[in-house]
Amino acid sequence: MSFLPFFDDDRRISNHIGDSPIKGGYSDSLIPGRMRHLFIPSPDLPRIPEPDVVKACSAYLKKCIDLVYRLYTKFRNER
Repeated sequence: MSFLPFFDDDRRISNHIGDSPIKGGYSDSLIPGRMRHLFIPSPDLPRIPEPDVVKACSAYLKKCIDLVYRLYTKFRNER
């Protein structure tokens, strides 16, 4: 699943409707004191990323940074 459309829809829905897809979580048995949060599908966001919230957000941030870097290297000499 592409993260860009999901996070764009998430932003629109959370800002204009007030709903959040982060509705589930559980204690991580491997790391005491750590919680894992999950995206839960809703009628407004029926398709959600597979990994937990932290992994999905990290992957999305990496894609954004990669995009900015590629654009910077392509257009850095243009002013």
